[in-house]
Amino acid sequence: MLNSWFPNARGKAEGPGGTGTAMDGQTAEDDCVDSGAETGGSDYSRMSSTSSELSVENVQDPFLVSIHIITDPGESKILQEAIDKLLAWIHPDLQLFRVSERRVSWKQKKTCKSSASQPALAIILFLQEEYGEEQILQLHETFLRSPWQFHHTERVHGRFLPYMPCHQDFFTLATGTPLWAIRQVHYGKEIVRFTIYCHYENFPDMIKLYSLILKRAGWQKKIDFCIFPVYSNMDVDIQFSLKRLQRGQSVSPMESAVLEFRIKDFGQLIPLLPNPSSPISEGRWQTEDHDGNKILLQVLVCGKPFPAGMPATQEVHQTEQVPKLCIKKLWHHFFAHPSQPQICSGQT
Repeated sequence: MLNSWFPNARGKAEGPGGTGTAMDGQTAEDDCVDSGAETGGSDYSRMSSTSSELSVENVQDPFLVSIHIITDPGESKILQEAIDKLLAWIHPDLQLFRVSERRVSWKQKKTCKSSASQPALAIILFLQEEYGEEQILQLHETFLRSPWQFHHTERVHGRFLPYMPCHQDFFTLATGTPLWAIRQVHYGKEIVRFTIYCHYENFPDMIKLYSLILKRAGWQKKIDFCIFPVYSNMDVDIQFSLKRLQRGQSVSPMESAVLEFRIKDFGQLIPLLPNPSSPISEGRWQTEDHDGNKILLQVLVCGKPFPAGMPATQEVHQTEQVPKLCIKKLWHHFFAHPSQPQICSGQT
């Protein structure tokens, strides 16, 4: 379990490797595909641990990537508690998900998409194998109770992974929200991994886009799977990954969830985005990636608030350099108030 959020600590994780997945309805003879859910990640975590060597200007932010989940009125508390209870297995203050409510209930539009369409977003939690059988059974029982819903079973070709109950299952909290899965690592650090499933044709462009947003290079051991380090300390890695789907396989963007990224050099990023961006609140802009996934960009500004009413095409230069004093305050805020990320103040 995670003891505390220690910056610049090194570690190494190992986990099960696997080959191939298939959605329900697909046969075991389908082409071998790795969703990334079975890669706990000796090779990937070695790359992730290098994120601890980032310079002070690129100081690690455990909340660099987060997810907003939107639900119908009256349901946010139940979903938030379900997520918090699950993440508490890794760390009780690891609040990377916010659940909010719509003003009115949402009625899902009927679509003609194939049942094999892959939801665009998944969260994979890799837990240490040292948990006892009784605790693992308790975790399994959590997924059997409302509001969790079974979604599909992942079939891993050529390898049986009898690590834990529901070891190849995916679950969801509500329609239009991400998939969730639990996997085990044999030893080493635990991992929280955000995974976006990409159209085959868009995969290279998606790698370039998220490299720009995250300001770091991804690492590919396989041609259809790319992983980015987000945060790393002695006990846990937070990762962001892209998975290329097979040619012709469809993907469904999340209608009730959106990824949010913290950025600094927004002015430089704007002309490089594939789709228009627009402000939705002070310091937050919305855009879409190549697959139509909505993403939020939170502009970190030190000393000055985000200029209200600024046109989407105007560059913002005041976020390009963050003073070291502000970085210290930013670190204090992360670890003193992990559930309340805010725009930092440059005051002493």
